[in-house]
Amino acid sequence: MSYLHANYNLSLNTKIMVTNTLIIGGTRGIGHEISKVFNSYQLKNYTLSRRKNNKQSHIQFDINNVSNHKIKLGKLKNIIFCQRSRSNNPIFDYETMIINPINFINQQKKNLVSGSSIIFIGSN
Repeated sequence: MSYLHANYNLSLNTKIMVTNTLIIGGTRGIGHEISKVFNSYQLKNYTLSRRKNNKQSHIQFDINNVSNHKIKLGKLKNIIFCQRSRSNNPIFDYETMIINPINFINQQKKNLVSGSSIIFIGSN
């Protein structure tokens, strides 16, 4: 299996200049498996999650922190939301799974290329 390695570290202020796939919640579970498949086909993808990660294709990001939504990402082909809320609060779950992803999309819609996909995956 081949893994992508960017030549630079990513942060919330990094502008990615190529067409990318973002996998939000991509360091564990379903998101991690999706990232591995993209990597096996050598397709450029970046994982975004609250976890710290030393991979150069990862950005520490919290979907519930609206200041993170203004991240400069360049052109986007796909956004895959597979984050998970592990809260017992249904309002927080709704914000994490629906409201804040929609807010993020609204902040990023100018960066979506023609034919882009936005995918939501949820699990319990």
